[in-house]
Amino acid sequence: VLEHVKNLDKAVLEIKRILKSQGYLYVEIPFIQHYHINDSHGVKFEDCRRFTKSGLSDLFLDFCDPIDIGICVGPTSTALQIIFTYLEDLSLNRFYRKIIKALYYFFGNILCRIDAVLPKNIVNRSRIPSGIYYFGKKI
Repeated sequence: VLEHVKNLDKAVLEIKRILKSQGYLYVEIPFIQHYHINDSHGVKFEDCRRFTKSGLSDLFLDFCDPIDIGICVGPTSTALQIIFTYLEDLSLNRFYRKIIKALYYFFGNILCRIDAVLPKNIVNRSRIPSGIYYFGKKI
């Protein structure tokens, strides 16, 4: 949820404080995803930032050694989110938007499985991943 944290420096200091020496840190964060301010249950929150792989690594540089940094949600998910968010944004009509969301959840859940069958090297070199991860060990 680091993309929703208002005071990122304070949050990172807290992660550093509570993580045991030699402890492991695993973070997943959106990279290219639509702006979102509430979840499917209507809980409101702000969407403040995105990170690249190097940006996420730099965030923990002073207290963690990176073990692996990569893509956890592939480019097909990105394309689907962009297309369906674009279609949803074309109208304020509630019925229309509900239909688009239903189509997104139906087709999105089927089509995003394409990322699972794409060769790993294609997903890992993608410049449009939907999500990235950081796995590191506290120094």
